[in-house]
Amino acid sequence: MNKQFTHEISVIVPIFNEQDTVAGVVEFLLSTSLFIEVICIDDGSIDRSIERLQHLGDRITTIDNQINRGKGFSPARGIERARGDLETARAPPNAWAGECLSKYRLKV
Repeated sequence: MNKQFTHEISVIVPIFNEQDTVAGVVEFLLSTSLFIEVICIDDGSIDRSIERLQHLGDRITTIDNQINRGKGFSPARGIERARGDLETARAPPNAWAGECLSKYRLKV
């Protein structure tokens, strides 16, 4: 039995001091046709993480928390902004580059 997946997926990428990996991970996400949007939320990084995403322009949504709000704040903020039927909130980019997406939350 072959079922077609018809949900729109938003991916949420929490960022904290990920300047060396974030651009590559987000570019990889954009290269797939799985997602309708990529939302990157910087949780008070003191490096150049957000700057590394500027070349992607309006292909992504960036949110800057200005200060570190803790591990759960950024994914929750991304879910509030997401347009997709399903969202996936992932660990920081260096923890999952190249992994398959595994946790989805149905938006009701």
